[in-house]
Amino acid sequence: MAFISLSKPANLPSWGLIVPFILLYFAMRFTVGLAVETKGQVNPHFHAVVRWLPVVVALSVVVILALQSIGQLSTRDVIAVVLLVMLGYFYVHRNGSNQKNKNLHR
Repeated sequence: MAFISLSKPANLPSWGLIVPFILLYFAMRFTVGLAVETKGQVNPHFHAVVRWLPVVVALSVVVILALQSIGQLSTRDVIAVVLLVMLGYFYVHRNGSNQKNKNLHR
């Protein structure tokens, strides 16, 4: 946060604009992952969902903040990100349960 507040975006190189979003992504991913792990023993059936949940949440937050920071965030964009997150969640959930079923039948 100090980097963002002490710098002027107009004077930064392109990598200087991207670094805060990358740092925010890893901070969000770690925080959500820690919250999921401290929730207790995870059901093995939902292992794939729990493993990808921090990635999906962190990425969606960073995408929304990046769009807002360049003045391109609209209601349509928020709806699109939410729909993509839901689609990704169901895809991972379905693949995780299919993998479990395939492993049980071997």
